[in-house]
Amino acid sequence: MAELLTVKNIQEKENAAGLLRYLISVIEGSQQSDQKNIALAHGRACVKVMTIHKSKGLEFPVVFFAGGLSTSKPAPHREAWYEYIENGRRYADFTRKNENRLKQFREMWEEKKRLYYVAMTRASKKLYLPLIKNGNPGNLSSFYASLVYENLRGGLHDDGIEMSLPLDIRPEHIPKEMKMEEAKRIVSEKIYTLIKNFCG
Repeated sequence: MAELLTVKNIQEKENAAGLLRYLISVIEGSQQSDQKNIALAHGRACVKVMTIHKSKGLEFPVVFFAGGLSTSKPAPHREAWYEYIENGRRYADFTRKNENRLKQFREMWEEKKRLYYVAMTRASKKLYLPLIKNGNPGNLSSFYASLVYENLRGGLHDDGIEMSLPLDIRPEHIPKEMKMEEAKRIVSEKIYTLIKNFCG
């Protein structure tokens, strides 16, 4: 995009508003541009944006992992019943026992870890992962927590917070006098500090 706009600016001396209008018209397809594939025409490497599923089996020198900052929500039908695998058999619990909700939650987490493995092994030289201080505990936070599990669990225990993987912070896991936002902040801060130390 920068190259496309630079060429347009050199050719027609457009101001910022004019360049924005031009870019929007190219994106919408109302303006044809021979420059659209300028980077490909020069044979230069391009940035590719794709889902984890599409990236399977491919390799790139540098990968930026985007996402994982929220927690996966179960498919709508999984709210009506809990679905999980145990001893090689699939079960559906229509009585919705809490223990089976946890089994479903853990199964979803195992699937998420498999996807993360695919994403994180696409890079041949460098992998960038987001690490956000005081972010909400999400799937990537659970992944980070698994890397520093023992130290994290011990540190949280000192604060009166019980933890399990994947992170599932619930009122019964924190002291009665502690607010949920405070517990999430403590968990996030400890993960941030431990992962920074872990990765150097």
